[in-house]
Amino acid sequence: MLDLSAYSVHVDRLLTVLLKYDGSGVDLQTYFQSLALDSSTELHFGHSTNYLSRNPTVLAQTFLQACACSKAGIMKRMQLPQWDSLTPDKRFWRDASYKGPTRLVLVHQVAEESQNREEIVNQLLNVFLPAHDATAVALTTLFFHLSHHPPVYATLHREILALGPHADWTFERPKACTYLRAVMNETLRLNPSIG
Repeated sequence: MLDLSAYSVHVDRLLTVLLKYDGSGVDLQTYFQSLALDSSTELHFGHSTNYLSRNPTVLAQTFLQACACSKAGIMKRMQLPQWDSLTPDKRFWRDASYKGPTRLVLVHQVAEESQNREEIVNQLLNVFLPAHDATAVALTTLFFHLSHHPPVYATLHREILALGPHADWTFERPKACTYLRAVMNETLRLNPSIG
């Protein structure tokens, strides 16, 4: 069963940051990207980048730079695969093979399924790279639509409050929120989130 307590820490940190605003407007996508990055790095690698704390470690900053360079390199190689051998990029290969924290979570589970290093890397990239981008886009569009539809927000707020404190939440609990599921489905229908 998925432990949501680690995710709760990141959501609480996000709320602490957002509650400091005076009600004037805020670009939520930046904060949702940080939330998704913090929670997905903790889930996948066992350590969070702690970007929401606005005090990330040097290791986290190095990891994020390596991730950004690797993503850019992958996109370039997907667009022009025939020219890949003509454009050697030492930084891409260095960053794509970045070795970070030693305490790993999802990595161990994937490694139990396969001993092939390339397959393990591909599986992790397939999960990690789109995970934080797509989550941030989905949450941003959700809150955009909620801000333009106060009655929908009020109904959703009542449904969630009726469930009780967040400490009791499990992975299965949000699935019981029929209105939340409907709002998320409609948001994704209107604005598909493709990381």
